[in-house]
Amino acid sequence: MNMNFAKLANLHVRNMTLLRKRALEKKASDIHERRLHLEVAQQYAAIVLPPYVCAVEWDAPGGYRGDLVFCDTMGTAVVVEVKHVPPTASPESRYKRMRKVRDQAILYQSKWQVLHPRMHTLAATYTNYDGLTYLTEFDQYWV
Repeated sequence: MNMNFAKLANLHVRNMTLLRKRALEKKASDIHERRLHLEVAQQYAAIVLPPYVCAVEWDAPGGYRGDLVFCDTMGTAVVVEVKHVPPTASPESRYKRMRKVRDQAILYQSKWQVLHPRMHTLAATYTNYDGLTYLTEFDQYWV
């Protein structure tokens, strides 16, 4: 499925502007996570992720809300779930948060696939602790 380049480029510019604006909001309770959204978009787009930010804090079926989706013109999408893990978190708490972000990325990947069945969809996570991590099919069955 080829996507219209001009439409995708305009969407990317609009979403990057939105990410920059949200990262500068000083009163946001999730300011660390919003800054991580911008960091992912600036550092990884077009290098290890598809080059265009297609969706920011998008509404998924079932009342869920995903973080970021990167797309390219060939119909590939990477759903990225972003979480801030406090540096002072205990190892048990850190493990729970890392597991939660992985589970959410897999869930949002399936939700994006329902919304866009013709796109090839991958899942990835990004935390301040681990950086960007692509998930494989094996991760869906990891206990």
